[in-house]
Amino acid sequence: MDTLATAAGVTRPVVYSHFDNRNALIIALLERHESRLSLDDNVRGEPEEFEPMIRRATDSFLQLSMKHGPAMQALVAGVNLSPKIEETRRCIWDKGVDKWAKNYRSYFGLSMRDSRALAMSHLTGLSAMSGMCIAGALSVARATELHVTCVVATLSAVAKSGRSL
Repeated sequence: MDTLATAAGVTRPVVYSHFDNRNALIIALLERHESRLSLDDNVRGEPEEFEPMIRRATDSFLQLSMKHGPAMQALVAGVNLSPKIEETRRCIWDKGVDKWAKNYRSYFGLSMRDSRALAMSHLTGLSAMSGMCIAGALSVARATELHVTCVVATLSAVAKSGRSL
C-alpha cells in the first residue's frame, strides 16, 4: 500500500480511504480487468459467424493483455493470496468459461460438458499465448491466428464426430 501511495503521489491514508487492505485492492484490480474484457461483449450488433467473432474476441483479449497484462499476470500468478482473492479469480474464470461454453453450444451444438471442457482448454491456451505475446515470443497477430485456428478446428472436429469427449 505504501508503494501504491508513493507511485500515485498520495498519502497512505488516501489509499486506505479507497481500499480497506491489500486484498481489497487486488480484488478491485481483478474486477477492473474483468470489466475491460467484458466491454467488447457489449458492442455486438447483428449476430455474426463464429470465426470472425472468435477472431475479434481473441485479438481484443490479446491487445488488452499487451496493454494491461503484465500487471494482471503478476496478480494472477501470485501465491499465498487470500481465499477471497482466489474466490474472485475463480468467479471471473467461471464467467469466462460459461460465456464461451454457451457460444460453443450455440454455434456447434455440443453438450454442456464438452463445451465447458473445451472452453476451459481454450481459455488456458489463450492465457499462455497472452504470456508469450507479453514476453515478445509471439506477435498478437500470430497468436490470434494460432488460437482461432486451434479453436475452430477442435470445435469442428468434435461437432462432426458427434461423440462425447
